[in-house]
Amino acid sequence: MRALRVDSVADNQPVWRGRLLAGIGILLAIVCWQGYSATRQQAEGLQSALAEAGKQVGLTSARTPREASSPATQAAMQQARSLADFLQIPWNALFDGLESASSPEFALLSIEPDARKRQLKLTAEAASRDAVFDYMQRLEATPQFSQVVLLKHEKQQEEAEQPWRVVLIATWQETQPSQVAP
Repeated sequence: MRALRVDSVADNQPVWRGRLLAGIGILLAIVCWQGYSATRQQAEGLQSALAEAGKQVGLTSARTPREASSPATQAAMQQARSLADFLQIPWNALFDGLESASSPEFALLSIEPDARKRQLKLTAEAASRDAVFDYMQRLEATPQFSQVVLLKHEKQQEEAEQPWRVVLIATWQETQPSQVAP
């Protein structure tokens, strides 16, 4: 039987086609680079002419490079942003939601807002574990809150009533302005 020779690349293909394509590619790259350089120089010339015309008319460029802020300035800006976020919290709506979910068996001890995450961290005491879960369900059923998560719970053994101390995270909804009927 005769040996079968399989050669996917023939040795007799002309090499000049590849060299021609490479040369055309290099030529196109050079032409594009020259066009880019000419356009860039023209744009810089127009910008300088525009700046000169502005100076002649009396307009001065208000764009000066900004200096890096000092750490004290950056800290003050961060504090101002935090205060602005805090002031934009919809307190009335949130307190309405908290009050509508309240019960005699559940007492809020502290409320810590996180305006960026749109969450309230609630620390509370409840008479029983069931009172905690009931409050969570009532709070999540209000239109002001979308998620209520139990973050931490602990039974206070050293106190006489042995209440449950809990930490909840409640995410508040965007309040919609009420529509006034004509």
